[in-house]
Amino acid sequence: GVVGLAIARSLALHGREVLVIEKENTVGAGISSRNSEVIHSGIYYPKNSLKAQLCVQGRDLLYAYAQNKYIPYQKLGKLVVANDEDDLIKLDQILARAHENGVYDAKKICGEEATRLEPELRCRAALFSPSTGVIDSYTLMQSLLRDAEAAGAMLALQNTVNTAQIMNDGIILELTERNEEKHKVKAKKLINSAGLNAPILARGIQGLPNAFKP
Repeated sequence: GVVGLAIARSLALHGREVLVIEKENTVGAGISSRNSEVIHSGIYYPKNSLKAQLCVQGRDLLYAYAQNKYIPYQKLGKLVVANDEDDLIKLDQILARAHENGVYDAKKICGEEATRLEPELRCRAALFSPSTGVIDSYTLMQSLLRDAEAAGAMLALQNTVNTAQIMNDGIILELTERNEEKHKVKAKKLINSAGLNAPILARGIQGLPNAFKP
């Protein structure tokens, strides 16, 4: 998926020998291609949390990467609306958190201004986050893959990890190809970026401390 490809790209660009193992016949066939494709601005996460820091930093890096690589994206903005007194209080709280997280372009607007931005909308007030957007996730993943392969990374499609065993000098993976042929790969490091299957894979790694098994 997109996380694994981004990691592979970064490692390859730093001179590491990288093998991406994918069980499907193409990359990104799982949850990476089944989401809203939103680039979040970082308005909701708790102050000073890792999520808040990485969301804001990642947002800017992603926009820059998309611009540089001609990946389709739109910085559409987002409206969080308030319709009663309780909503207005929550809106002020979200705005304060947004500013604490460094999302300084977020602002509170009146209902009339919100309607001008979205004519079908009726509300008392809204929080407008201009830096929220959407991106073409498929093109993004293809670009990450091209970058990784250009830097020497290899992609093994239709290979399923059956078992993994931690040894003193690395990790041995047993893989099964689509034709049921089995083979083994030895690696110095294993990065588990298997999406929803990551917990299952982690629990199957022999020698991995239980503290690291979900």
